[in-house]
Amino acid sequence: MAGEEARVKVHVSGEDDFFWVENTVNGYASNIPIRAASIEDAERMAPQIEHLIKTLYRKAYRDGFFSCQQAIKDVLGISK
Repeated sequence: MAGEEARVKVHVSGEDDFFWVENTVNGYASNIPIRAASIEDAERMAPQIEHLIKTLYRKAYRDGFFSCQQAIKDVLGISK
């Protein structure tokens, strides 16, 4: 169904000894990066996170717009 596919971008970042995975869904960036123990862990997590977001978005989209936004926020730990 058209519209149920999310535009997801996942980016691995790091600084000093801290590493994280950032994600953007349909142009909206998550305010809470997902932390990783190493750059390798972050790179390993990135495709899994992308798949998870796309799966959740598809399911939630079918349940309705509000549910879609809420499901994504819940799984990513966004409180607003």
